[in-house]
Amino acid sequence: MLDGFYSATVTTNLNTQGSCVVTLLNEQVWGGDSAYIFIGAYTFVNGIFESKIHCKREQVNAVLIFGDTEEYSIIGSGKPNGNFQEFVLIGYVLENPEMKLSVQLTRRVSWL
Repeated sequence: MLDGFYSATVTTNLNTQGSCVVTLLNEQVWGGDSAYIFIGAYTFVNGIFESKIHCKREQVNAVLIFGDTEEYSIIGSGKPNGNFQEFVLIGYVLENPEMKLSVQLTRRVSWL
């Protein structure tokens, strides 16, 4: 139902923004942008998407949305729209819950 390839726009409470791509497949998450790779897992229960994603820096000189951070984990949840094409996750950085973010996901390709 949710499995697919998504583009994402991330906005933080630090007034920073970034873009990335994410693949959801069999309750696993893989993705990245020009600075980080993302690996994690998700559940979809009673219409609510919940995820925990580990982010690891791969590009030393990149501009970063949470400052100069090598690794961190994001906890997020949200409710997809009726056709599962778009949804917004609201979350925070596990290691520093004061760092909050929203992620606008847009499905680009569905897996059959």
